[in-house]
Amino acid sequence: MQFTKTTAVRAVFVVCMIVLLNACGSLPEQRTEQTPPTPASQAGDDAVPPPPGLDVSAPDENPYLAQAPNVPAAARSAFERAVNAMQAERWRDAEILLQQLTINYPQLSGPHLNLGIVYRRQGKLELAEQAFAKAIEVNSLNLDAYNQLALVNREAGNFETAEKYYRAALEVWPKHAPSHRNLGILYDLYMGQLEKALRHFEIYQYLQSEEDRRITGWIIDINRRINDSSQAGVQP
Repeated sequence: MQFTKTTAVRAVFVVCMIVLLNACGSLPEQRTEQTPPTPASQAGDDAVPPPPGLDVSAPDENPYLAQAPNVPAAARSAFERAVNAMQAERWRDAEILLQQLTINYPQLSGPHLNLGIVYRRQGKLELAEQAFAKAIEVNSLNLDAYNQLALVNREAGNFETAEKYYRAALEVWPKHAPSHRNLGILYDLYMGQLEKALRHFEIYQYLQSEEDRRITGWIIDINRRINDSSQAGVQP
């Protein structure tokens, strides 16, 4: 189970490498939809109640993606070149392009986000943290930046700090499914807090338009471990 979840975490952040200029002062991850689909659990007459811990009053649309800026064509072109360099793992080329973007377009948080990813891939973790923090300073709605800061700290063993950043993302938008999933993984694999992990996996699953069978398997596994632990504590 650990290998599967670790792989999933890496996949979450790889997708941040193929971002497009889209939101005001930001470069959000590429998505096929600008608003989340209606969760299957909420559709039709058989709708199930939301799991505990989900703020159902939160807007359904990601506030980060809801922004609609007028991004200069030159910025789009330069950013596309940087993305191409990142995809080819030409990290130094990408670093130079993104550094220039942060100078020429300081109102955009996306170049800082991706510059942080480039730094992290080169092992420049202090610079990566600074870049992610700058992305949030420029645009406090940049959910990817919170998740990247959490990842850097999780990899450094700073689990409580990682938790703080995942929770900060959820304060921005309580229905951000990737943050729920990543926080669940943190609680499960790194902090041993199974009940909290279960709650966030259940919220993540609830927010999906279709069942994520991988998450279903994790939920079953955690329920089994919680039950086993409970039974082990019962004295004959």
